Amino acid sequence: MDGWPLSAMRNSWWATGGFLMPMVGLILVGVGFYVARVKFARRLARRRYEEPPMSNDFTLGELDQLCREGKISAEECEKAKASVLLKNQAATERANMMSTGGFPVIAPQSPDKNPRR
Repeated sequence: MDGWPLSAMRNSWWATGGFLMPMVGLILVGVGFYVARVKFARRLARRRYEEPPMSNDFTLGELDQLCREGKISAEECEKAKASVLLKNQAATERANMMSTGGFPVIAPQSPDKNPRR
């Protein structure tokens, strides 16, 4: 029985795998991390793309209808229309800035006005 534990270890399936077992372990850990990352990304995407919030702003047509029904005065209607138009203009400018990466876009000039020499 001299040297029995060492000879038994040399003939085990673990020892004959040698370099293969650590590689299999690393692959399993990598697959586990990948699955966890995909699940986290899906949960984050679900949270990010929920329904957009409802707008409580009036449209110009709704304001005209309220004015015709007599629920608001003509003066209040004009003030509300001005604020709606101002908000729409600001939203449009914000959207344009976002689409150009935050930089204002200057309209191109015709070549006749400023010829480069």
